Amino acid sequence: MSGREALAARPDVAEGDIDDIIGIASELQQADRDAAERPTADDVKAVASELDIDPAYIDAAIAELGRRRTERARVDRLVTLQAAETRRRLTVGALVVCAVVALLFGGQVAVAWSASRDLSAARANLEATATYVEVVLDRQAALVPQLVALGGGDPAAVQVAANELSQGGAIDVRLEASRKLDQELSAVLADLPPPRDETEATQRLGLTHELSGIQSRRSTELQRLADARRQWEVATSRPGAGFALRLGLATGPDPALLRR
Repeated sequence: MSGREALAARPDVAEGDIDDIIGIASELQQADRDAAERPTADDVKAVASELDIDPAYIDAAIAELGRRRTERARVDRLVTLQAAETRRRLTVGALVVCAVVALLFGGQVAVAWSASRDLSAARANLEATATYVEVVLDRQAALVPQLVALGGGDPAAVQVAANELSQGGAIDVRLEASRKLDQELSAVLADLPPPRDETEATQRLGLTHELSGIQSRRSTELQRLADARRQWEVATSRPGAGFALRLGLATGPDPALLRR
């Protein structure tokens, strides 16, 4: 009976294990031969062509196969446990990171939301104050026709300054034109001929008073504008203000309103 047939007849050997057992037995037998003496070419050929295995190596091969499978199963379990532990650690780490990020981001958003209310209020106040300044400047430009009527002509310098003021544009540009118009209006009023009658004198006096009133109101509104700018600066210095602006929870005013 050949070695393969002998293995197939054994009740403790599964049919699927026969090739593995033969392979291991061959390894063990060859190892003993190698240990005993250096094999010749004929020995190698004999081993290669040999179909039967010495029975002494069969039991050892079965035991070795069991040992190898036990070791492989142990290693597989260890690898599985290590992989599971790695996944668990990664999952826990990811959850911790997500929780920390959520807390930090949530806290930042809450602070930014609070800051956005102050930013919105400061911007609204700044824009409203700038509107009052614009009204004063428009009223100043409207005095020019009255002055022209009183003078009986068209003072070119006054008209040029009035045109610059009326053209609009950034508020800082209009304020510069307003100050220039102040000087021109005062110069024209000082150069007017004596009034022809009491009515004209009253008109000139009224125009002079209105010009002074506009200058006074402009000064007041400019002070309010400066206060509004400071309020905006305070709002932007609050914690979370920059984050609120980047998130779009609040928007800044026209940069021209912040120029002094």
